[in-house]
Amino acid sequence: ITYATITMTTRQASFGAGCFWSVEENFRKEFGNSLDKICVGYQGGNTPDANYEQVCGGDTGHAEVVHMEYQDSKVEYEDLVRLFFKIHVPTASSGKKSQYRSSIFYYDKDQLERAQRVRDTMIEEGKVLKNCPTLFEPAGDFWEAEEYHQNYCTKHKYH
Repeated sequence: ITYATITMTTRQASFGAGCFWSVEENFRKEFGNSLDKICVGYQGGNTPDANYEQVCGGDTGHAEVVHMEYQDSKVEYEDLVRLFFKIHVPTASSGKKSQYRSSIFYYDKDQLERAQRVRDTMIEEGKVLKNCPTLFEPAGDFWEAEEYHQNYCTKHKYH
């Protein structure tokens, strides 16, 4: 018997879709056991080690995001992107500086292209608005939110 060596590659994905509590809950329900890690935090801003109060102040430029680590052998990135678009309706009013903006944070060019293809397909299928204002932003640093924000919906039975 010959056993093939399986190389596990850990990937990252981050999505901003409004308040991070329900976004995290949706990804947990859909992919929970397939993810190595899921947490909420702040990304896309210019303040190192940002916290909730700073982000809410509006000067950091961060978005509230759900951040995931996963094995590409267990989760398809396109499936994460599809769920992102399924669980929220991006609006132009959220704006680039808003902590609640609709954003896909990409970690490499391949991820950017894959996310854009999913968006374009969903637009063609009529599942996403033609003028979808979701931003595609380079991932940059991710700052994990305070513990009381993690898994909030489950802790507070808020669904």
